[in-house]
Amino acid sequence: MNDGDTSGTNLTYELRAGLYRPVCTNGLMVQLGDFGLIHIAHRGNIVRNVVEAALAMIRDFGRVGEVVQRMASVNLTPAQRLEFARRALAVRYPHAQHQPVTPEQVVVPRREADARFNVWATYNVVQENLTRGGLSGRAVTGRNTRTRTTEAIRQDVRINNGLWQLAMSMISG
Repeated sequence: MNDGDTSGTNLTYELRAGLYRPVCTNGLMVQLGDFGLIHIAHRGNIVRNVVEAALAMIRDFGRVGEVVQRMASVNLTPAQRLEFARRALAVRYPHAQHQPVTPEQVVVPRREADARFNVWATYNVVQENLTRGGLSGRAVTGRNTRTRTTEAIRQDVRINNGLWQLAMSMISG
């Protein structure tokens, strides 16, 4: 339940659907994308509203698997992968904000299993590199730095949604 204001008069339930992927043997999971958010006001027949919203989300979520398969079937050239990374950096660092890393760094997979060149693998590699941090780069002052993990939920959702839309644009048309 999300408390929309401090007076407690604007309470809502939030249902969010997403894809998660294990990235290491200790069970660490990374969010791959956010595929739906439904707010349900805390009034009226709340249980019925929550159940109906959850069922609707489940029906729609089935289409995500089809999209993932389509992404996995579309291969990208090296130039297309770098363009994806350039656009992804603009999602991560909006409004002409300094980008401490290069597109070439962002498309380097952290695991051998991710060394594929389709839209799905590229999306996963770029998403992990931009949200998990740890890449060596240059600060606006020119000094060496490392990128940071996105820890703010709002920023994480914004980045993941933007990257998902970017990946979708690579398979549409």
